[in-house]
Amino acid sequence: MRYRIIDVPAPASATEAPDWQARAVADVTSLLDAEVWGVDDFVTTPAEVVAGLAHQESNRKLRSLAVPADVADPTEADVLGVGSVWLPLEDNTASANIWIGVRPRARGHGVGEALWQHALRQVQDEGRTVLQAWSSFGVEPAADDPEAMSAPTGSGRVPGNDPATRFALARGFRLEQAERHSVLELPVSPAALERFRSEAQATAGEDYELIAWGDTVPEERLDSYCVLLRSMSTDAPSAGITWEEEQWTPERVRTSEVNLADQGWHRIVLAALHRPSGELAGYTAIDFKHDQPEVTFQDNTIVRADHRGHRLGMWLKAANLQRLAQERPGSARVHTWNAEENDYMLSINVALGFYPAGGGAAWQLTLPGDAGLASGS
Repeated sequence: MRYRIIDVPAPASATEAPDWQARAVADVTSLLDAEVWGVDDFVTTPAEVVAGLAHQESNRKLRSLAVPADVADPTEADVLGVGSVWLPLEDNTASANIWIGVRPRARGHGVGEALWQHALRQVQDEGRTVLQAWSSFGVEPAADDPEAMSAPTGSGRVPGNDPATRFALARGFRLEQAERHSVLELPVSPAALERFRSEAQATAGEDYELIAWGDTVPEERLDSYCVLLRSMSTDAPSAGITWEEEQWTPERVRTSEVNLADQGWHRIVLAALHRPSGELAGYTAIDFKHDQPEVTFQDNTIVRADHRGHRLGMWLKAANLQRLAQERPGSARVHTWNAEENDYMLSINVALGFYPAGGGAAWQLTLPGDAGLASGS
């Protein structure tokens, strides 16, 4: 099979009508997500692809398509695979995030290798030397699976026979961390949620109160919210992944809000306010799209290190699930991901009713400055 690689140009605006290339990216990514998870909860729309690619403020986003070499005017049906390279621009400027996906019918013909070589040239042209990638799997391997790979952290396992695992290892990537994907079926018992919320609030005491917002952070909370985001970038367990503190500013927050809105995402947020200092001690967020009323996603939850030990994490998450039940009563399930070594957050999730449903693997490859392109097949 002969093929060529096409670079997808960034659209002029987030509202530009999707062309065949955007439809192809949406089609392939949605197909592969459904293959892993067995559900359509992770579907990506062409409009979402356009809006995401239009926003290049914090990351330079590069998309590539593999198509048959003998097709002069390809359509989305001709696309064999998709490559993505995300290049942070405001921090972590030695890093690059790479994702490659190939349609099942095109596997075993070198399409993934061609996309990988193209991505490798792109990151080297930008002087990036720390390559990171994430893969997903629908079922965590059993403890006695002889092909399972244990994460270096000692927590979690990754299927060694998974195509993504084999692809990463063949190109020199090292497994750094295993993540747990968890699902919470809704509705949760109102009595149980109220018990979790009230017990945690009692432990927190009078020094804390919860404040709520939606898609937009209140202006008076922006600076304190940026402190939380900077903490989230370094305090969350990252195992051996090379990651510097993210430089969050009010301007960057506002840009990210526009980015999410343009892609059709919405958010409900609860934050813990420390009354004596007037600073935010932590926050949690749940994300959703209006065109998927049954599906929601638990986004970040963070409590600052100097405010831990007051059960703020449980208070925030239980109270936000109560809010979700009120504002989106049609929601049927919540998806979330956590590092397998994050015992504290996993214990909260398990108590609330989340159950394991597969997971993910974090991979990293560090290149020498003059690395060649030969990397296996």
